[in-house]
Amino acid sequence: MKVSGLQNVTSVALGFSTTDKRVVVDTCAIADEKLYCWGNGIQTSQQSTPALVSSVDDARSVSTDVGTVCVTDNANAMFCWGNNRFGQVGNGTTETVKTPTKIPGQEVTSVAVGSSTTCSLGEAGAYCWGTNNAKQLGESAGERATNPVKITF
Repeated sequence: MKVSGLQNVTSVALGFSTTDKRVVVDTCAIADEKLYCWGNGIQTSQQSTPALVSSVDDARSVSTDVGTVCVTDNANAMFCWGNNRFGQVGNGTTETVKTPTKIPGQEVTSVAVGSSTTCSLGEAGAYCWGTNNAKQLGESAGERATNPVKITF
């Protein structure tokens, strides 16, 4: 399917969740190193066409799920925002984050968001944060993290 208005797409992400009997679907894509998002989970209102996320420049990769978005840029910085119920944005809180927020201390080459957990990979290794109901942070189940936690293998 071609998305009207986007050319040279290098990354695309689709997120899905249900809350309060409502289906939340959000989609983001990177085209010409610019980030675009649409759907009903990321924006404050339903967006049926791609909307430029102007606060992120030189976007390289994007991941989204359960209303949370994380994007990396060509300088290996990572920005996250959206649903933060379990700390999956990584900014040290559980408050919803309405705009892309740089996650400090992270030089990231890739990021993955899924099921209220976020993980990143970079020169310093692998880090994860958010919910920990299945020990996905490598720690005791139930102990969520609102900041990145280094994963040891």
